[in-house]
Amino acid sequence: FQQDASGIRLSTTGADPILSSEGLAIDPATMTAVVVEMRSSAAGFAELFWAHGGKPGMHADRSLRVPVRGTGQTEILRFHVGNHPKWHENTVTHLRFDPINKSGVEISIESISFPGQTSTASDTTHPRSIRRHVANADNRPNIIFILTDDQRWDSIGANNPDLAISTPAIDRLAQGGVNFVNGFVTTPICAVSRASIISGRHTRNHRVHCFLIPFPEDVFASSYPVILKEGGYFIGQLGKYGVGATREQMDFFDFFDGDLAQGEAFKEYQGERLHDSEWLTRRTRDFLDAVPDGQPFVLQLNYKAPHPSAAVAPEDEGTLAGVSFPRQPADRPEYGASLPEHVRRGLGGHAYRGDFGTAERRNAWISRYLEKIISVDRSVAAITEELEARGLADNTVLVYLSDHGTHYGERQLTGKWTPFEPSLKVPFIIYDPRAKATAGTVREEMALNIDIAPTFIELAGLTVPEDLDGLSLLPFVQGQTPRAWREHFFFEHQTAPATVPRPLARFMGVRTMAENFVRWTDPEPPIEEFYDLATDPLERFNVIESYPERANRLRQLFNQWEQENPDTYTFMSYTHRPQVGNPEIDFEQLKVALPTHFERIRQVVEEMGVTWDQAKNDPEIRWEIGVKAQFFY
Repeated sequence: FQQDASGIRLSTTGADPILSSEGLAIDPATMTAVVVEMRSSAAGFAELFWAHGGKPGMHADRSLRVPVRGTGQTEILRFHVGNHPKWHENTVTHLRFDPINKSGVEISIESISFPGQTSTASDTTHPRSIRRHVANADNRPNIIFILTDDQRWDSIGANNPDLAISTPAIDRLAQGGVNFVNGFVTTPICAVSRASIISGRHTRNHRVHCFLIPFPEDVFASSYPVILKEGGYFIGQLGKYGVGATREQMDFFDFFDGDLAQGEAFKEYQGERLHDSEWLTRRTRDFLDAVPDGQPFVLQLNYKAPHPSAAVAPEDEGTLAGVSFPRQPADRPEYGASLPEHVRRGLGGHAYRGDFGTAERRNAWISRYLEKIISVDRSVAAITEELEARGLADNTVLVYLSDHGTHYGERQLTGKWTPFEPSLKVPFIIYDPRAKATAGTVREEMALNIDIAPTFIELAGLTVPEDLDGLSLLPFVQGQTPRAWREHFFFEHQTAPATVPRPLARFMGVRTMAENFVRWTDPEPPIEEFYDLATDPLERFNVIESYPERANRLRQLFNQWEQENPDTYTFMSYTHRPQVGNPEIDFEQLKVALPTHFERIRQVVEEMGVTWDQAKNDPEIRWEIGVKAQFFY
């Protein structure tokens, strides 16, 4: 933007009062945003865009629009340029304001600043009263934990140079921190993985195996929030907490504004309706305002994106319109057909046929999935700017993780809920600004979701409980390589809620870097599979018959672990959250607990002309009733 003695030089185009700058060469590699401080007597939209040529106001190839309230008071407009994949270095950029009322408009551009890049324009700060925090007396680090939902490991630029979107803020965490490129979860479903993250335990050891189940008190007592709070930290949870909680557990947090289930894609905030990612940004500022001076803090930020129930932020809608995404190499009928029948018929196969059945559906699904991540990256950028403004950036560790991945059609499945890499592998970054020696490090070792809790506890200088299943990743952050590190990990998926369009197949197993042993537990007897990842990294071929000795070695390893970690939870009764395939099914109990669902089942039983004994004990009849009643018991 050109600046002279009279201020920032703007010109008008046409008869309407549309203001355009003289142009700015933007370098998205160093600049995260354009921040405009302005006043207007009329509401409208401000737009940052670039033109193909000609005078400003010609066809815009890519733009960012933000609303202007038009109250006559100073407003701050933030354009996050780094989030747009087609924003190139030295692009000529224009600022335009389009008021709704075209006459009698008074406009004042007071200042323009460029966070992350030196500018001739006047530097500005956010008009909020930003508090500079007093350093912790013992200099223990603060922690901000960024947890997304359903995010594949290859959906950030740091892990995928061919990604269709840009994720500059997330990538900067990897460039300045440690990127664990073999990050995995031990269970691929939202609530249960989040319970493992918070507790540092496998499912069978924290016993939260379905939705809305609170932590058992003994497990919660050794979770990272409790240990850090007892160690002097101010602790917060925002967004999709995702685990059931008692009132006492929620009240234990110093700052809790979380959803025990999915939560809304848009939320109210001080009279505004905000997208989830922007709401989390605003609430993070509120949390930081609440932290007492001199006290270290840990904040878990739970984003809905890119979960199917999340929404694309309005400003990101259509970013990938017209982009085509080829089928994944493992998305072939023969690779889906080789799965056990109950897996093909389950929710993953059902969702695939609906979401990926045609090229148009596939393109639309992946486009929206990636567009949702743009808002997360924008929020990460805003939060890192906030830390800088408050004097917290040099002593705040940022951790980026997802609760699990998702399939893009591999094995003709969509969603998570599988023992395969698209479901289990996640982005996993630890950025510690104090650890200069390991900035930009890529680690190949297996890092797990259950490692978060012990890592946070050790970061805080506290003692890690011996009965946690996870391991601290702090040595890697500090440039050390532990003498002995895991060469395999165990996974399990015991979650099968009844109120879903199709059942979720349950499984467990053990994986190394070169092999994957899977036991599907719903059939009787269970079905076992073995995948040779060295020759088949896409996990297309079950070769258990070809490598019985290798499969048996992992089978024995898993059986030993299972014996040492007995399954101590049971299926819940039908008085709360029923589970598919409950052998204790009691139709009289179901009739009382869930009368609407029971009535649907009763009608289907009568239509099919089967007995209640068949409805309970014949697997095929039970399946057909579930499909027709849309309730799997």
